[in-house]
Amino acid sequence: QAVIAAGGDGTIGTVATQIAGTELPLGILPLGTSNDTARALGIPLDTTNDDKIQHLQFQMGSSF
Repeated sequence: QAVIAAGGDGTIGTVATQIAGTELPLGILPLGTSNDTARALGIPLDTTNDDKIQHLQFQMGSSF
């Protein structure tokens, strides 16, 4: 199981707060305006959505 946040910094922050303290990994699909969180974590921003999903699958260690 995993949680995927698709959005910007606000969405990612809200989701991260909700799963804090759990063992669930958080996948980030940066679709927001500034994407500062994704940028700070080294998640690629200048790719197609397909590339972002592929990167997310790699980071999560599975395919979905």
